[in-house]
Amino acid sequence: MFKVESTDWYSQDIETIWLAYTDHARWSEWTSIPKSSLFKEGSEDKNGVGAVRKLGPGGPFSAYEEILAFEPQKRLEYTVYKGPLPFINHRGIVNFSEENGGTRIEWQCTYEAKLRFIGKLMQKITQSVFDSALKGLHGFPFDSIKK
Repeated sequence: MFKVESTDWYSQDIETIWLAYTDHARWSEWTSIPKSSLFKEGSEDKNGVGAVRKLGPGGPFSAYEEILAFEPQKRLEYTVYKGPLPFINHRGIVNFSEENGGTRIEWQCTYEAKLRFIGKLMQKITQSVFDSALKGLHGFPFDSIKK
């Protein structure tokens, strides 16, 4: 089992950060992912439990992540259930907390490598993706969020 963890702090309030992070269709605005969409809406909240975000250019090159837990302004859990990624049993957990007048995000995932020898390489790549995404969120147009 492999694990990746990334943390960052934002000066915006927790509601703003939560709404930006959980707007799955807008992930391409702050991550290095070229295209993102809300593939399927959740049962109670369109971005909540049961929602599926589609990340990537389309076809067999996209990853599909299903939201498993959705506690507004606290916690989001998801799994990657389809895509070209060389891992299985992926579970992501993202925690949000108020800190020093702003918001802290702690993002982690665990997974198993489909092929044993690429596990460490995938860990380095995933770490880079998480770190880059959280840095990118600083540049999100927060004034475009409708509360």
